[in-house]
Amino acid sequence: MVKEKMFDFCTSCRKETSYKICKKTVQKVIKGKSYEFEIAIAFCNECGKEMDIPSLLDSNVKSIDEQYRQIEGLISVDDIQKIMDIYNIGKEPLSIALGVGETTITRYLSGQMPSKEHSNILLRILSDKEYFSDLMSRKEKCPVENCSNCKYYFYDYSTGASECGQEDNMTEEEIDKYFIEERNKCPFYVENES
Repeated sequence: MVKEKMFDFCTSCRKETSYKICKKTVQKVIKGKSYEFEIAIAFCNECGKEMDIPSLLDSNVKSIDEQYRQIEGLISVDDIQKIMDIYNIGKEPLSIALGVGETTITRYLSGQMPSKEHSNILLRILSDKEYFSDLMSRKEKCPVENCSNCKYYFYDYSTGASECGQEDNMTEEEIDKYFIEERNKCPFYVENES
């Protein structure tokens, strides 16, 4: 498809010229794997040489990102935003469902690629409301001080049950000390990494 466009500076002609946009297939290697992407290229209508149009370069970067996500089955930024719109939630509930910090959701919304595992969870949340509800009931933040940031802890609001994944590794003394006396000094506390 060829499309007439406005004028821009041609570095070969050394003047403003009109240009046309053509589609071109390019090969890129990402993480050792070869991919073919379709991008848009601008050609000067006077000399026929390729032109660098800044907005077109930005558009190609976005297009390659979208095509890569589609090829690899990764969720799109638009679909992540769609999840938040469908469920009328912000970043915090979505971060709880994934077991990550809010900053991770912010990065995903600004274009960072989620891991395949996170992408699969997000895609399932998008298509299955019961799955999202189940995730939220199992991963709500713990009301006990400091536990909400521990990767071993979760609180189920639907049953009121909370559980520490390291409790089996604690002695009775440690359990009493942590759960009764000093809630913010768990010997197994490990901050949940985003």
